[in-house]
Amino acid sequence: MKEDTESGPAVPGNRGDELLEPRGRLRRQEVEVEGFFLRRRWPIAERDRELRAFREVVRESRQNAFVIYGTAGVGKSRFAEECLEIASRAGRPTARAVVTTSTASLPLGAIAHLLPPQMGLSNPQESFPKIVQLILGRNSVQPVWFIDDAHLLDASSIILLSRLLDARAIFLIATVRSSEPVMEEFETLEQPDRTVKIELSEFTAEQVKSLLFQALDGPIETSAAYELNNLSKGNALFLRELVDGALRSGALTRRGKIWELVPGKSVGATHLIDRIKMRLDAAGPEATPVLELLSLCEPLAWADAIEEASESQLLALESQGLVRFHSERRRRLVTFFHPLYAEAVRSTLPALRRRSALLRQVRRVEQRGLRRRQDALNLASWQLAATGTADPNLLLKAATIAQYAQDYTRACALLRAIPPDVRSIESQCLLGEALFENCQNDEAEAVFAEAYKSANTPEEKLQVVVPYTQNLHWSRDANEKALALCDDTRKELAGRPELLRILDVHDGTLRASMGHIREGLYYIRRGGDLREIPEGRVRYSAKIFESAAVKATGRITEAIEIAERAYREDEATQTFPAVQLASLSLALNDFGDFRRAEEVANKGLQDSIAARARIPQVVLSICLGLSNWLAGKPATARHWYDEATALALKYRPPLARVASSGSAACSAVLGDLGSAQQSVSSLRSYKHMGTLASEEVLGEAWAFAAQGRSREARKILSRAAADARRRGAVTGEALLLTDIARLGGAQVAAPRLTELAKQCEGPLTQARSHFATALMLKDPESLFAAGEELLSIGSYLVAAEALAAAAAAYHKAGAARMAAAARSLSLKAEESCEGALTPLLVRRNETTAALTEREREIAWLAAWGISSAAIAQQLGVSTRTVENHLQRIYDKLSVSSRAELAEALRVPLG
Repeated sequence: MKEDTESGPAVPGNRGDELLEPRGRLRRQEVEVEGFFLRRRWPIAERDRELRAFREVVRESRQNAFVIYGTAGVGKSRFAEECLEIASRAGRPTARAVVTTSTASLPLGAIAHLLPPQMGLSNPQESFPKIVQLILGRNSVQPVWFIDDAHLLDASSIILLSRLLDARAIFLIATVRSSEPVMEEFETLEQPDRTVKIELSEFTAEQVKSLLFQALDGPIETSAAYELNNLSKGNALFLRELVDGALRSGALTRRGKIWELVPGKSVGATHLIDRIKMRLDAAGPEATPVLELLSLCEPLAWADAIEEASESQLLALESQGLVRFHSERRRRLVTFFHPLYAEAVRSTLPALRRRSALLRQVRRVEQRGLRRRQDALNLASWQLAATGTADPNLLLKAATIAQYAQDYTRACALLRAIPPDVRSIESQCLLGEALFENCQNDEAEAVFAEAYKSANTPEEKLQVVVPYTQNLHWSRDANEKALALCDDTRKELAGRPELLRILDVHDGTLRASMGHIREGLYYIRRGGDLREIPEGRVRYSAKIFESAAVKATGRITEAIEIAERAYREDEATQTFPAVQLASLSLALNDFGDFRRAEEVANKGLQDSIAARARIPQVVLSICLGLSNWLAGKPATARHWYDEATALALKYRPPLARVASSGSAACSAVLGDLGSAQQSVSSLRSYKHMGTLASEEVLGEAWAFAAQGRSREARKILSRAAADARRRGAVTGEALLLTDIARLGGAQVAAPRLTELAKQCEGPLTQARSHFATALMLKDPESLFAAGEELLSIGSYLVAAEALAAAAAAYHKAGAARMAAAARSLSLKAEESCEGALTPLLVRRNETTAALTEREREIAWLAAWGISSAAIAQQLGVSTRTVENHLQRIYDKLSVSSRAELAEALRVPLG
């Protein structure tokens, strides 16, 4: 038998005949793409359950066959190779065979190279028993054979393999394509007493995201992972080809720490598209017209498809796996079997045939009339693509539909196609809004300014001022100009109370989003019940920021109710509701229900991705980062903050500040000071985000704290807390005061937190107050109780800190048993904290607890590799004083160098 002689078996890639055509084996290689090495052999991910099943079987003495079923391209071969490597690492001899249509036509053709060479195979009745005995005799350890595409095996091979399994001469791993016919004899290989069968399914979107994280050596934007999952349909082979092609073309690129898809660039892999074309071409020329039309106008009504091809031709295309039929209410629709098929057809479609097909479809829709909502958008888009023009009224109607569907790029194209001399205030506002949502801010402002000048009636002035001021606030950082424009418009609406109410609500929304909590809430509610405001942008935005403003004042239960009601209303009116889930998640975070806050934000994110709504994705990613940060899971939080930063820079730059700050704070407590400082440096160039102003300072503060510069950190937090108090943002103030207490300022923070606990609903602020007061008093029992209280609401990191402080206080009081109990519970809480390290946790053991505040400060700075002279200059003392402190620190910690000091404090040196 031919055995693998390397430490592991040579591994081919997933074979192309699992989906389209034979490709042969791929060499193990790395392909450099813009400095990134794409591994041709992808990691095994999201198959833990199946791998556990194999490990159990291969150790089980009773069963000796493992059969892997799955559809074409699902990754059966790659998974089987991993199983073979597991067996090889366990010391088993391994061998493999790949069955093809050519080898299957010969008796024993696929496995002949695995058999003893001295055996003649002309008489199976005599030779098969001898082969079994020879293989049994020459192996002290049962060998493992891998047969790929075993469903193609010939009868002789099946019979011999069955005898080898009966004699326990081999352990068999086999892959079988689901739904493929097999010979009757194949059942002998799958006897239940000796065989375990598993089915590999296509990957889900979340599994694709996890797999790509490993394949790309870094996180990928959630929406990009979902897009690749949609294109590949979770098929491992398609996914790998798509990623390979996207990397080569630059459609998949890294921005900072996050991999993302470049908008407007095709992700179809050229090699994959070419192979798909071959399959489509095999359908024959008579199928070309319907396939071309389908590529341009998918989904296609059955009645339209039947005009391009006969029913028998359509049924043949379905049987070939090229198209599929499904129903939508009373309509019967035709779509491609896979989304990449449409791209393959379009890539070679000549311009004249494209124009002809589109115009045929335009005529059909016009003849039957615009009976469905999507008809106007489709008709305008097809006319524009075919002729470069369309009816202005139809373009406006289509743009409105595109805007509603968050397709701002298409909306811009449709609105720009309207001739300038017939543009209305409505079309100008729509164009400005689409440009604003696409971050084309200069052009948006020019469009709004022109529209505002052209507006002649109070209604038109109000229609323009709402999106105009939002663009000024969010994209131009021109808050004063935005508020002044509202004041100017208010004068023009004198005598129109119904319009003034709408303007007041909008003005309040702007102020709330700027962080002016009291003023914002006053103006929002001065306009009366929001349910009496007409549906549209003003009411939609006001509901978001009413909840945020009410939450900021500490009335969190009311804020939750407002957000839940707004979400239900928006669902009922078919307005995109996911942003209301962001308001709900933020309120739940401040209440202390981090788990539900994360669930709500996750749902909103999935809805946003499905609707291709980019701005909500940014906000909801920030919400997910905040939920995990508050829960004490900084690694998970950093992933979401990094994703939010990448998205914000593309779609809503002002949100990048709070996202970068969150990333910096997470990096700091994870000991990644370089990343923390990089994020802090970048966030200073971003605009302030008023409603999350308190969260914006956490990154810089914790970056200082990670270096032992707690005083600077507390100064930053104290200034922000004073600002939050001035603005009426009491929940933000509570967040900041808690961190002040955590960083050595409990004497200052505790009294105010006690006051805030009376104003803020929910268990979180109460627990924070108890924690800060216990730290101030240095009372071990209170610290222990605060730790248990924080644990009960899922604030694991702060709980670990409280319990570590309790352990130190108990130790100082000589209560060794209670100190050990507190220390044990602190360590248990830390298990959920993903490796976080804070100053309070450094004091966990008795030795570090003996350091004074000044000694801890100097120890941290020295552990980070800062020179004694630099420490002296920073702290305003002499170098000699620093050296004396360092000597006492070394004595107390029983270390003799800065490297040992860094190890004792769990700080990476340098």
